[in-house]
Amino acid sequence: MSDEGLSVLMTWKGEGDDARLFYSVSNDGASWRNQQPVEGVGSSHGPALAAVQGLPGFVSLYAVMVWKGIGDDAQIWWSGFTEPWTGQRPAGRGDLGTSNGPALATWEGRLVMAWKGMGDDPVIYWNTFDGSEWTGQDAIREGAFGTSDHPALAAIASQVIMAWKGKGDDPRLFWSIFDGHSWSDQQPAAGGAFGTSHGPALALYQGRVYMAWKGKSDDPRLFWSTLHEGAWSDQQPVAGGAFGTSHGPALAIVQGRLIMAWKGKGDDPRLFCSLFNGQSWSNQEAVAGGAFGTSHGPALVSVRFFNL
Repeated sequence: MSDEGLSVLMTWKGEGDDARLFYSVSNDGASWRNQQPVEGVGSSHGPALAAVQGLPGFVSLYAVMVWKGIGDDAQIWWSGFTEPWTGQRPAGRGDLGTSNGPALATWEGRLVMAWKGMGDDPVIYWNTFDGSEWTGQDAIREGAFGTSDHPALAAIASQVIMAWKGKGDDPRLFWSIFDGHSWSDQQPAAGGAFGTSHGPALALYQGRVYMAWKGKSDDPRLFWSTLHEGAWSDQQPVAGGAFGTSHGPALAIVQGRLIMAWKGKGDDPRLFCSLFNGQSWSNQEAVAGGAFGTSHGPALVSVRFFNL
């Protein structure tokens, strides 16, 4: 799918104790349609999105969203976007659970999902979905990978890249590659130089994988880096450190540019976004003039809409 002509779909949890999931669409990353609730669903964390447009197993769907249930409901649920959304259904066989939000990507004509275990279980699990059947869950590398937050996924060619925060108090960002058969050994990104307090975001833009993340501990700044020939570039604070968040950001493509969206820092529930043209980030803008709010990070996905 060419980067040109792409619109972007965003979903997010409501602000404060509002567990509802909302969505909006933008054709340019600047003007957004009025927010709408996804009827009958809710979460205590941020959701994840992946495009399925044109895939045989997902006829008539633009995208799929996955999320953790509300409160003590650890079940992972999914719904397809056709406007309106399809009814929620359990991901897997009803046996998949997490204490955070899952991650989702489109790969080889199907979806691949990854998530942290339930409760205090830091193990990262994964499975795939062809539109009709989910595979059983597997602990990645027999449980060797662990996190305290949600991971991130991005597909490039026949591979899947995964990045995640370390488990417990370990702020380092790690990554691994799935080659279609197995996951590579985990590696600390940039030798352990990158750190965060939440899950990162990944996206493929202009042939490279981009990663964005919140700083570690009380550092609200947003950072970014690119993966090239097996190595991550030096981290850069987005806009010189002017943008801040209390959660992880989201990344996607809109009209040939990379878009990042995030929750404000501290108690600021507003959603913000910025566009990257390959050289610099635009000024941050409050989405819909500050009308959209969340208590967690949002999700973004690039879609080519017809007659919406």
